[in-house]
Amino acid sequence: MKSEKRDGCLILFIEGLIDLHQVDDMRDQLTEHLAAEPVGKVILNCRKVLRMDSSGVGLFIFLKSRYKDKIVFRICELPERVLELFRM
Repeated sequence: MKSEKRDGCLILFIEGLIDLHQVDDMRDQLTEHLAAEPVGKVILNCRKVLRMDSSGVGLFIFLKSRYKDKIVFRICELPERVLELFRM
């Protein structure tokens, strides 16, 4: 997973599938980045996410609740096909 730090904000570039089979690995990667780069704001850039199921939504909820007092999360550039899952 690529990352970039800009103006005190950590941008994580998420790509590929976020489903039941990949969610544990994705959670580990995200947690490692957040431990290595302590910041107050994180942007999850999802431009290259191919597909997401409810496990991916659960991952975002996990991050929000685990770091709720420490980090503000924003999700950006969700592809339309993934955004539909959030509209349900």
